[in-house]
Amino acid sequence: MASKPVSIVQTYISGLRSKSEDEKSKTVHELYHYVSTELLEVPPGELQAFMDEFNHQIFNLASSADSNDKKGAILATVSLISVDVGNSTTRISRSANLLRNLLPCADIGVIELTAKAVARLAMSSGLNSAEYVEFEVKRALEWLGGERNENRRQSAVILIRELAASVPTYFFQQVGPFFDIIFCAVRDPKASIREGAVSAIRAALQVTAQREVKETQKPQWYQQCFGELEHGFVDENLRGLTRDDRVHGSLLVLNELLRCSNVDWEVEQQELEAVALHQPERHARHQQQSAPRQRRYKAMLLRLAQKPTFSPSYLLSGAPVSGQPLYASLTCRALLNAKYTAVCHHVTSNMYNKSPYVQQVILAMLPRLAALDRAKFCAK
Repeated sequence: MASKPVSIVQTYISGLRSKSEDEKSKTVHELYHYVSTELLEVPPGELQAFMDEFNHQIFNLASSADSNDKKGAILATVSLISVDVGNSTTRISRSANLLRNLLPCADIGVIELTAKAVARLAMSSGLNSAEYVEFEVKRALEWLGGERNENRRQSAVILIRELAASVPTYFFQQVGPFFDIIFCAVRDPKASIREGAVSAIRAALQVTAQREVKETQKPQWYQQCFGELEHGFVDENLRGLTRDDRVHGSLLVLNELLRCSNVDWEVEQQELEAVALHQPERHARHQQQSAPRQRRYKAMLLRLAQKPTFSPSYLLSGAPVSGQPLYASLTCRALLNAKYTAVCHHVTSNMYNKSPYVQQVILAMLPRLAALDRAKFCAK
């Protein structure tokens, strides 16, 4: 007869396989509580038997063709990272290998969850974090630099984004190679990959801005970004790209440079968005009677303020990039001030582009452009 710890493994596995988010969350909480409290009180042999059977079942979930099973394996793995049970070195190594084998992947939900789990693991003790982050970033950069593969590119940009946001000190050691290769994803024919690449650039620019002091200003990364985005506006020979694809990618990068240049205004904008999106109920009738133009503006704010969601979010620490502290780059601001006329030209010359992707990013850029230099903006 199986001992009690082993006999309840299947109970947790069933909960992890549930398609219900609430059931998954409940199971993860119960699993963490059990392993960190009750399991520590059983005889060593029973504890080891539980962990062996549990690891076997989690491996099966991770190897499943069902994305829901994979998510269950990821959540269970991450929930036990900080638990002091068994051989910590072996457990951490096993977790790293399990997560590593889940990417690249075609399911965006699995990619997002795995990337956040990798970042969580990189912050844990019992791991050579610098070596781990270096390996994962270099692997992602190889995926970007190799022959185009959608799953690899999508996985790479999301993984890099999470590592840059969660372990910036270790990511900074790879920031040069990152900027050398990321623009191949900015010029990808698929919009979601372009947007993912630029979210990685946003996280990387925060890493560089955070480490920028007057004595060690390094403008090369901002100059490189500006040069690459200008190249995208004019180069009609980029293989596999329409003009709208090129323009969209370049505008996305320009928007991130603007964001990085004026953090005080970014904070003000977030406060304004919060007011616009959370009007008191007593104004509901007034909102219903507002002009169509006002309703369209509010809808635009909703889209711009939308944050990526990760489920269940309570488990994976570290806010998404949009929720990270903001750092300003005086070097980037000086560059954009010097190039302000060219920046305005790039934006205004694409104002009537019919691509919804281009229109959305221009709507996001206009207030940033005005805030950077009000006098010049109004004069034009």
